[in-house]
Amino acid sequence: MRKKLYNIKYFHGLDSFLSEEKRAILETFGKVTAPVFNYKEPGALQSINDSFDEILPDTILIGSSFGGYIASVTSTAYDIPCLLFNPALKYREVEETLQEPFDPNIKSLSYIVLGRKDEIINCDENLSLIDKYYKAVTKVIIEENMSHRIPVDIFKKHVELFFKKLHTK
Repeated sequence: MRKKLYNIKYFHGLDSFLSEEKRAILETFGKVTAPVFNYKEPGALQSINDSFDEILPDTILIGSSFGGYIASVTSTAYDIPCLLFNPALKYREVEETLQEPFDPNIKSLSYIVLGRKDEIINCDENLSLIDKYYKAVTKVIIEENMSHRIPVDIFKKHVELFFKKLHTK
């Protein structure tokens, strides 16, 4: 049986980008689009949001930190499965925000990985927000020794678990 391939949109964190090592991991699951954004540029978030006017079939969103915030909002708005690493659900250095359509009826798979030792985004505060607003979340994992940066081995492990869970849904 042939492996299903996805259209993967990756949103990097603030002042960051997708590393080649992590891109290679994602490419085993499909075509990866990972544009580099300057989130601090006026209107940047709206232009990112506008790019979703046409959604390809089998689209998956993956985001880290501020990109995790963008992926979470977009996932909820368009009912697209997402994988988030330390999403900046509360702490954001960027003043512009997207309208957050918290809809408890959304059934898309959400898989969130939080680092207990994250020095930028407080894990417990993120958990509280997830519990309160993200009713569609299917899985929340806490990596006890992970900080804000996602080590490649942890990234690979959770990408593989996410796609495995996607296949069984």
